[in-house]
Amino acid sequence: MSLVRGSSSLRRFSVQKWQSLSTASFSRPMSSKVTMDDEHDEHDEELVPLAGTKTYENLREAFAKKAMAMARYEYYAQKADVEGLTHAAQVLRGISNSAKEQAFGHMEFLDEGDEEETEASSTDMNIESCLAHERKEFEEKYPTWAEVAYEENLSDVGTWMETLRNTSFNNMRTLQKLQDAVEELYKEAEEEDAMSRGQNGRTNEGN
Repeated sequence: MSLVRGSSSLRRFSVQKWQSLSTASFSRPMSSKVTMDDEHDEHDEELVPLAGTKTYENLREAFAKKAMAMARYEYYAQKADVEGLTHAAQVLRGISNSAKEQAFGHMEFLDEGDEEETEASSTDMNIESCLAHERKEFEEKYPTWAEVAYEENLSDVGTWMETLRNTSFNNMRTLQKLQDAVEELYKEAEEEDAMSRGQNGRTNEGN
């Protein structure tokens, strides 16, 4: 049977095949009787700082690759949706979610190593970090990338970079409003906490 992308034949052929695939089967790790932890149990090695090590660089690379994989699989899933291959889309999104969780795991380690790109803190600090990245993209990255694209006569890419620059500007405005709102909530929470401590203090004095 000849199958063509987007054809009804492909859709009919895919239904039973994709229904037999479980999304979990793509994200569940393979079991192993021997683990690396078993080999190192006898060695009580002192933990060393992560920053500056080869492992640190490996984690950065792994994070970048998984972040790209997450977007790639979601993009492919959307393509499958367009072709009517809903089960294929479901499986691809399952793998995308798995890649996302793995990227988050890498981020936790990178956070310990003070990785600038992924360091996580309180929400107000995280928003400030996002603002800084969006500002850098708006002021430096996208203008440079657009200029290079135009110089290489890739006007469609140049236009795309300019569009993304405008998106970064809009993101900056949104993040600034969010930052103001979050700071106001923090301020209100601190004031309520101070009032609560004051009331408890007066109650204790009365006793």
